[in-house]
Amino acid sequence: MSSRDIDAAFLHACGDAGADAAEDEAVSRLLVSERPAAQLAVLRPSHVFGTFAAAGAFSPAAAALWLREGPPAARRAALVSAAAWGGGCLGLVLGHAA
Repeated sequence: MSSRDIDAAFLHACGDAGADAAEDEAVSRLLVSERPAAQLAVLRPSHVFGTFAAAGAFSPAAAALWLREGPPAARRAALVSAAAWGGGCLGLVLGHAA
C-alpha cells in the first residue's frame, strides 16, 4: 500500500489554530501531493465527537465505518491522525483485508 491508496484522512482538529494548521500541512504534504486535493476526503470527527473523544477510539471507528459503507474500489484506505498536548501522536492507516 502506498500513500496514493489513501482516499480519506480523519484529522484530530483539536481547535488550536497552530496545531490544526500543522496537521493540515502534514497531511497535504503526504497525501495531496500525490493526487488532486478533490480526490481526498478530509474529515474532522472532533466536530461531531468533541476534541478529546476524536483523539481516542472514535476516529478509528469512524474511519472503519467510512471504509465499510462505500465500495472498496472507491474507499481503499483511510488515514487517522491525532495528537495530544503531552506529546502523544497517532498515525494509523486502515484498509480492507486482503
